Amino acid sequence: MVETVNRVRRAGATGPITIRADKGFWSHKTVRKLEDMGVEWFIAIPMYSNVKQAIGHLDDTDWVDIGYTPDGVAQVAETTIVTKIDKTEHTVRLIIRRTRLADPEQQPLWKDWRHHTFATNNRHLSATEADQMYRNHARVELGIRDLKHHTGLAHCPSGRFFANAAWMAAAVIAHNLYRWINHHTGAPSERLTNGNTVRTRLFKLPGRIVNHAGQLIVRLPTNWPWASAYRTALQNIRALPQLC
Repeated sequence: MVETVNRVRRAGATGPITIRADKGFWSHKTVRKLEDMGVEWFIAIPMYSNVKQAIGHLDDTDWVDIGYTPDGVAQVAETTIVTKIDKTEHTVRLIIRRTRLADPEQQPLWKDWRHHTFATNNRHLSATEADQMYRNHARVELGIRDLKHHTGLAHCPSGRFFANAAWMAAAVIAHNLYRWINHHTGAPSERLTNGNTVRTRLFKLPGRIVNHAGQLIVRLPTNWPWASAYRTALQNIRALPQLC
């Protein structure tokens, strides 16, 4: 993580840097290094005993409802914990998100709240804003997974570096084209539609080319579920200015 920050700065980044990471990256050494470099960080923290105690001291009035999941209830709260960094005690801001199912038929499966916790050195965002900021890192992970599984990056074809570099460039171009085409369907920008879904809805559209009075016509299915998205994308792409 420290090397990543150094590489970003060597590449020319001069503005603020924010690190978001899962609990596998939580360590006092990492936090100390990030603090020394002036980096803002959001790192998930395991359910240590002091974390559980801090959650147990929260009142119901401390929790704020958020729109996190359509089939459940989610709330966010914040508190602090004391942790030792280099044998010195530090007070760390702790954000907790708790969720549970809302469907009465499903609730018996998970009767209690499920908690996810992360620590941060950010003091400007509210608890709900900090939670949203932290959750954005999951979108990055979904993008990487999509790049691997739907545009061919999972398997590099050669033992030669430059051949694999060309393969990676082609995979990234394909990935970006999927994102670009799906954007023109009018789909919400905050939702990631994977490449396989884009192919199914827009590229694998069954059709037949027929000759009608000397004019070639593409006949498409009348009940295609994503016909509206297809037409919208086609109209938006055709309306783009032509490059000379």
